[in-house]
Amino acid sequence: EGEQSYYLTKYLLEKYAGKKWVIDAGALQMMELDWIRQLKGRVLLTPHKGEFEGVESRIKDQELRDRMKGIELSSRVGVFAREYNCIVLLKGHEDVVCMGEECVAVKGGNAGMTKGGTGDVLAGLAGALACNNDLGLAARAASYFNKRAGDSLFEKVGYYFNSSDLVDEIPRVMREELC
Repeated sequence: EGEQSYYLTKYLLEKYAGKKWVIDAGALQMMELDWIRQLKGRVLLTPHKGEFEGVESRIKDQELRDRMKGIELSSRVGVFAREYNCIVLLKGHEDVVCMGEECVAVKGGNAGMTKGGTGDVLAGLAGALACNNDLGLAARAASYFNKRAGDSLFEKVGYYFNSSDLVDEIPRVMREELC
């Protein structure tokens, strides 16, 4: 399955290199880091801490590895985003979105959002928003609305919600925030 993900990801990134990309989960774990550079800034990566550390461990440039060694996670994400000309939305208790020289923290969310599928919701929302917006704006907005929806659900049902509930809550929260 990993080999299939590798070749499918490679094929799609090469065939549609001029498109915007949101890369998460299996594709993120399988792809070569050079592929990110080839997308020339048209890519948003959405790892959680463990996934980012897996990506980071595949950096071949020793000078870059040395620069990233011993600095805090959000700073490493920023260095990575600059070096690979990409946007990184690091998922966590506090999301960090790094674009070029700028990193923005997005607070909110709760432990109910650590369940399977909630990261997929975030990646899907970022992809949808990227269709008509800059990738950096899409990443920040997706993180914000995803966290607001999770907080809204927490107020209603505590930690007892799933990714489908989150999908249903996002449009309501967006209407409330934007109208």
